[in-house]
Amino acid sequence: MAAFGVACALAREGTRLIVVHVLEEALVASESYLATLNDRLREFEAPDPSVTLEFHLREGKAAVEILRMAEEVGADLIVMGTHGRTGVGRLLMGSVAEGVLRRSPRPVLTVRAALPGRIASSEMQIPETMGP
Repeated sequence: MAAFGVACALAREGTRLIVVHVLEEALVASESYLATLNDRLREFEAPDPSVTLEFHLREGKAAVEILRMAEEVGADLIVMGTHGRTGVGRLLMGSVAEGVLRRSPRPVLTVRAALPGRIASSEMQIPETMGP
């Protein structure tokens, strides 16, 4: 959602935003799961009615499918979320964002997902004046 918000903020009139979700090959998904996931993708709404949203559900290796989709549509920019894992977590889980960043001939903007309990920068209140 954080990456989608940034993509919407960057979108200008007439922009085509493509929301992609990739199911990893190892996951065997039922038809009802796929239908639910498709419905969830359609919950995304662009704040500007002149921005066109497209939704794509793909199966395969996430980084490969994201790059393939970007090539197919001639994307100007890939905006994607990342969990921001480091160290052992990244080694064990891998990093889709890193895979896309390393292989993409297009610009890639990664947006770290907000952690539960962390205040998003847009929600932070900064005092207008600082006292002594």
